[in-house]
Amino acid sequence: NIWDVGMFLTQIVLTSALLGVLFQFPIITTYAIKMRLISVDLLKKKRRLAVFIIFIFATLLPPTDGLSLVLMALPLIILYEFTIFVNSRMKKVKVVEITK
Repeated sequence: NIWDVGMFLTQIVLTSALLGVLFQFPIITTYAIKMRLISVDLLKKKRRLAVFIIFIFATLLPPTDGLSLVLMALPLIILYEFTIFVNSRMKKVKVVEITK
């Protein structure tokens, strides 16, 4: 095997950049919910599609074996669920504040 340092660094930078963009998803989703472009109920209904899209994005990242795919997709799925959880809690808190 001939190791190419340039190719190795390119893969590291590409992976870091793509994961950095993907990990901004909860912030973007929260702003979209606050601006009423999407709803928490829509996110819950489209959960399967979201997991499918997450796996598609994970396959675009440089390491392409099965274990790497799952290890890159799992945190994104957890972030998706966490975004739904936090935004549904924020919605309930606002309803309680308004009724008081």
